[in-house]
Amino acid sequence: MVRLAHLLERAKIAEYVRLSERPFRLIFFNFLIGLARGFGFLIGASVMVALFLYLLGKLVTLPYIGEYFGTIFSFFRAAISAKF
Repeated sequence: MVRLAHLLERAKIAEYVRLSERPFRLIFFNFLIGLARGFGFLIGASVMVALFLYLLGKLVTLPYIGEYFGTIFSFFRAAISAKF
């Protein structure tokens, strides 16, 4: 029985029960967690796109495939500079 109590204490079941007794607080915390995940996704995607464009810009100078990458790079430049 002591082991079960210790396992429940380590799993923080009491905190979850307290949160489930106050649904507004649970919804609020889930909302904040969703905002943090969305912000993290936005930052991560921005870094990945910037890295991709940087590498694409470096590939433009390659001899045979540079023209192909140059076309793609200019397409991205035009899309970024276009105003909605």
